[in-house]
This record gives sequence, structure tokens and C-alpha cells, in this order.
Amino acid sequence: LEYAAPLLRIGGILACFKSTKVADELSSTVHAQKLLHMPYLRTWMYNLGEHWGERTIVFFQKKAETPEEYPRANGIPKQKPL
Repeated sequence: LEYAAPLLRIGGILACFKSTKVADELSSTVHAQKLLHMPYLRTWMYNLGEHWGERTIVFFQKKAETPEEYPRANGIPKQKPL
């Protein structure tokens, strides 16, 4: 979210392609969603067919301008997640 938020205009939607295990990841983004003005919209699950299995797309929408301090310098988000 931190790297993508500045690239979107207000009202823009971010689609994140994920595996099916997104519940823990979503719960860990609640604080970042508030800071970045990027609330969670919905999750869409789909099957790739044959032996490829299921995948998930998680959608967020930008509601306001991204604060100027984001994104932080490369590597900092991984060391100190929001």
C-alpha cells in the first residue's frame, strides 16, 4: 500500500494479486490503510483451473491525498512496517 498509494489519483482503485491466505495480511494493514487513506474495499477469489489452484485479488481505494512522508525510503517499510 505504501509504495502504490502515491501512484493513484483520489478515487483510484488498487488491485493486489494474492494467494488465498490473505486474512492475516489484511488485518496487519489496518493502520496503514488509515495513514495512507486507502481503505479496503473487497476481496475477490477465483480459480485458475486445472492444477493451478485458487488466487485472490484484494481491492483498496484511495480516498484522499497520500501524506508527503510516504512512501518512505527504500527498505524502511520492510524494517518498520506501518
